[in-house]
Amino acid sequence: KGLLAPQFGIGGKTIVMKSENGDLLSFPSINATRKHFRVRFSTISLNVDQNKPILIKGVKWFVFSEVT
Repeated sequence: KGLLAPQFGIGGKTIVMKSENGDLLSFPSINATRKHFRVRFSTISLNVDQNKPILIKGVKWFVFSEVT
């Protein structure tokens, strides 16, 4: 509940974003990822581990998860 919910990174998934340019970013949660990229929660959550890119601000990103 609240800040201890999995969506804020406690007991949830670590999200790794890899761009077509080779950039690699890691976030403690889906919520942190969506705040960084300023997109909807579902944009990230529906594309985790799908092995297909999503287009964010003109750059293709692949979304992967790591269980913490």
